[in-house]
Amino acid sequence: MTSQRPRPVLDDLLAKMPPNVTATFTAKQLEAMESALENRQWRRHPVDLRMSLPFFWTRFYFVLVAGEERRSEERIRQVQAAHPLWTPGNMFVLGGLIMMGVMALLSLTLLVSLDWRGILRPGNYPADIPFKEDQENCESSGRTWQNGECIDYEHNPTF
Repeated sequence: MTSQRPRPVLDDLLAKMPPNVTATFTAKQLEAMESALENRQWRRHPVDLRMSLPFFWTRFYFVLVAGEERRSEERIRQVQAAHPLWTPGNMFVLGGLIMMGVMALLSLTLLVSLDWRGILRPGNYPADIPFKEDQENCESSGRTWQNGECIDYEHNPTF
């Protein structure tokens, strides 16, 4: 270990080993290890979200990275074998994400179907008053008798 140039990845690896083992490596062996470790360094990704979320008495971390695939086919198969997609935990999270998506879609549908004119510009709208069944009773309450129904023209839908 006589090299003076910075090599943080190799130094981190060597720091995790017992000193009596690291002392046995030759310069050629250290160069070979450094070369092998350089390819494993984490590169920057266009999407790199990292969050730590409190959950009852513990914390969970969430990581989402995305970018161009640069791994070999063999490496992709190794990762898929070591970390299968169809695990109970993954299914629980994917199910939750799907449910949130469905709820968001339903909420959006409801918002689109609302009569925003009545909410944004409240006014008075005619309404049938079912408990006023005769003209005299209707007109004595300040409403209008029309086509056999008692109509209240001062009804506010936000009431």
